[in-house]
Amino acid sequence: MHSASGALFIGDSPRVDYRRGGGGVNTQIRSGMTLVPFNQELNRLMLVVKRPQAKSYKVTWGDESKSFSADQLMKGINLAEEFGKNPFSEAFNKVDNAVEKKQAYETAEIKQTFRGAEATKDMEATVAKAEQQREPLVAAIKAAFVPVTHTIKIVAE
Repeated sequence: MHSASGALFIGDSPRVDYRRGGGGVNTQIRSGMTLVPFNQELNRLMLVVKRPQAKSYKVTWGDESKSFSADQLMKGINLAEEFGKNPFSEAFNKVDNAVEKKQAYETAEIKQTFRGAEATKDMEATVAKAEQQREPLVAAIKAAFVPVTHTIKIVAE
């Protein structure tokens, strides 16, 4: 969609791309991302502007705005890399939190439940009971993956 003041893109993304910065994401993960080309190889939500008319543009995605040269936009910018806090941040936090809860349960399940007195008496029943308790945690992860509606505004500077 184009407007007199610039281009506006509104889209639904069925995937939740990993994003760095903010929220409950472990800082060790963000630090590790500096050691490998994570965004370049795995976060590939790219914004490319073909035939730009101005020398530079202000790009707004979510609550953040940044300026980019026409050359940068013609080559393409990696949105996840350029915008640490973006419309995917909240959705990713929901997925990340659901995964953390499931992992915490599984750690206790293996270290305590499967090594306890109940498991010694009847391992099959213990596993069945533990899996019944784990299933809602798995469902919560699946439910956390929802499309994200987002807007990208591009205005000539």
